[in-house]
Amino acid sequence: MNSNTKRDPYAMGAPEPNTNYQPNMPGLKHSGLGIASFIISISSLIFIIFVFVLAGMIAMSNPSGIPDDSPILMLIGFLVIIGLMAAMIGIGLGIGGICTKTRKRLFAILGTVINGVIFLTVIFLFIVGSSM
Repeated sequence: MNSNTKRDPYAMGAPEPNTNYQPNMPGLKHSGLGIASFIISISSLIFIIFVFVLAGMIAMSNPSGIPDDSPILMLIGFLVIIGLMAAMIGIGLGIGGICTKTRKRLFAILGTVINGVIFLTVIFLFIVGSSM
């Protein structure tokens, strides 16, 4: 073999390097749907916590209990349903952001997970509350 001739390392059947791998994905931007899902998840979490604290304060201020047909109790139920609907919208936006192939998916995954936890927790509390 001539010393001036360079050997091709891939000529012997060695695997070619994966040129598509980009660990940090420097050229990709975050998904707008994912960012919206994440913002909705944080907003929904704060809103649901506020509603539950408000309900607790109202329950503590009435030692005899709140009547079932009380307008304030209906308002609290309505606010919880609004929070649930926001979480469902956030789940949908997060799934849309996850399915986007040309964008980063971090906020979409975070938003979907947080919204899913909110949704499942509130549904669980509804079930526990209705069984009492």
